[in-house]
Formats: sequence, C-alpha cells, structure tokens
Amino acid sequence: MDPNTPEPQTTAPDTNQATSDTSPHTDVAQPKTEDTSTSMPAPVEPTSKGGKKKLFVILATVLVFLLGGVAAAYYMVLVPNKPENKVKTALYDLVDADQMEITANLKAADTSVTVTGDFNLQASAAEVSLSFGADGFVIKAVARAVDGKTYISLEDASGLSSLATSFLGESISLDGLEGNWYQIDLDQAGSLLGENTSKCDVSTLLTSDQAQADREAFKNAYDKNPLFVVTADGKGDVNGTEYPKYKLEPADDATAEAFLNDIVANMPVVKALSDCTGQELDTNSLTNQDGSDDSSLYFYLDGSKLKRVEIADNKGTDTLTLDIDLDKQVNIDAPSNAKPFSELYIDLMSGFGLDDYQIPDISDFDM
Repeated sequence: MDPNTPEPQTTAPDTNQATSDTSPHTDVAQPKTEDTSTSMPAPVEPTSKGGKKKLFVILATVLVFLLGGVAAAYYMVLVPNKPENKVKTALYDLVDADQMEITANLKAADTSVTVTGDFNLQASAAEVSLSFGADGFVIKAVARAVDGKTYISLEDASGLSSLATSFLGESISLDGLEGNWYQIDLDQAGSLLGENTSKCDVSTLLTSDQAQADREAFKNAYDKNPLFVVTADGKGDVNGTEYPKYKLEPADDATAEAFLNDIVANMPVVKALSDCTGQELDTNSLTNQDGSDDSSLYFYLDGSKLKRVEIADNKGTDTLTLDIDLDKQVNIDAPSNAKPFSELYIDLMSGFGLDDYQIPDISDFDM
C-alpha cells in the first residue's frame, strides 16, 4: 500500500440507531401492578351495657306484643266464645230486645198447649194467644194490651161449653162469646173477684222506662250470681235449621237464692206484680227443691240471639219448647169493635140461660 495513500476511516456504528432500526416496533402491554397490600378491618368494639339494654328492650317489646296478642285473642275470641258467656250474651240480647215474637209449645201425655206472643215495648203493646187441648177439650183465647188498655177475645168456646155442660148436667152453649173483643176494666174485675186491684196497674209493666229498669236489674243480678252452669252440646234442629245447642244446669242453691233475692229487691216488675197479687215472691220455695224434677234445659243460639229454649224431662214424655224471633217487626192495634167489660158477664150469663142477669155494682162489694 502506498504510504502516501491515506487509510480509510472507520465510523463507529450508532448504537442507538442500530437498536432503533433493528428492534421490532411491537408495543408489549405491561401487566398492571395490583396493590397487594391487605386492608385491616375496623376494630370490633366490645358490646357495651347500653347495647345489651337495647337488645333486652327489643326482646321484651316482642314478648309483650306476643303476650298481648294472646291476651287479646283470649279476651276477644276465647272468652266470648266460652259456652257460659255465649249464653249470657244471648240472655242479655233477649232482655234488651224491644220487639219479639214467641211461640211456646207444651206437650205432655195427651195434653198440648200452644202460646204465641207478640211484644213491642216501644209501643207499650203486647198480644198473647193461647190454645189448649186435652182429650177433645179445646180452648182458644187472645189477650191484647195497647195504650194502657187490656182486651180479651174467646176464639173457640167449645171446650168451655162442654165443661159447663158436664158440670151442670144441662146443655150449655157459650158460642155467643166467640169472636167478640171485650175491654177489661181491671178495677171492676178485681172487685168482682174479691181482690183489691187499686195498686195494680198492668199497663206500667209494658212501658219502655219500666222495661229498661228491669233489664238493668236483671243483668246486674246475673253478673253477680250467674244462674247456670253451661256446656256445649253439639247442634240441634230448629224448624229445619241446625243451630249450636247448649245445656244449662242450675247453679247451687246459694247462688240461685242470691240472684232471686237481688231480683226481688231491685227489679221493678217484681214489685209491681207483688202489689197486684198482694203476695211477695218466696225465694226459698223456688230454690229449696227436693230434686224430684229431673229435667234438662237447653238453649239454641243463632250467633248472639236466643233461637229456642227447650225443657224436656229425662223420661222423654213432657217437652216444652219456646221459639223466639227477635227480628220480627211487631205492630199491634187496639180492636175497633171491643165491647165494654160489663157486656162480657151479660153474654156469659146468657149462655147459661140467665138472660135477666144483672152485673153487680162495684159498690156492692166490700173493698
């Protein structure tokens, strides 16, 4: 090589350029770095006395509600539905009723008695019909009380005619009495019977005020001395419909006597009847029985309403049923063609062939 010829210069490679040119341009996703540090839970504070009290209060409140619910169920459901309380409610609904219709039937051996009654205390009115039959002997009569006046009517006098004929031995006909209404003068009737009725005012027994006082007296007496021990006795038929049936047994003599004494002392109707008859109710005779009357008493209830009262002897021969309708709207009017009381005796004596009979004057009787 010619020494005068310069040596070629060598350029050092550009490392950065080489790296830039030769490195692939692929973007590599860098993994995310997760925070692996562990969070410490908040420290648990120990239960304080206040917290325990709150828990106790909550539990106590729940318990009170539970017990309250049980108590409410007991007093609102179980107590009213206990047999003695159902009967008591029915009795009170009965004595509180202002209007009702009743039908009573007594069957004993060859004797039958039917009594129907309509009562409207708001109008101070009542009507009672009686039908009595025994071995072909029949009597049908009606009594009506309206506006403080009393009326009677004999619908079938054949039984009385037969009885009079048998007793007197001659033919007696009382047919002339049938269908007539007679207004009864209680003072005059009492005088003829030898009774002093000056203190007897039957009309007061039908007034609403009188009835309300009697109701309260009865309920107060029964609250203090319940007359009956009551048990459920299944169901029974009343005119084709089944109703719950309850058997009533009398309370002990002491309870019954206390009840009756309370009634005598505080029930106005009892005092009024005592004034009419001149006799006081003997409670001892009603309570001190020898037990020979072996019969059973049943109530049939329609909800809180008394539907039927049934008394039957345990021999199955005698039965008394009393059907009650508290939904009946009762309207009772005074008869428009009623005869005065004096004509009842004139018509009666005429049937005995005593046409010239004159009714005595009240002044002829000692009072």
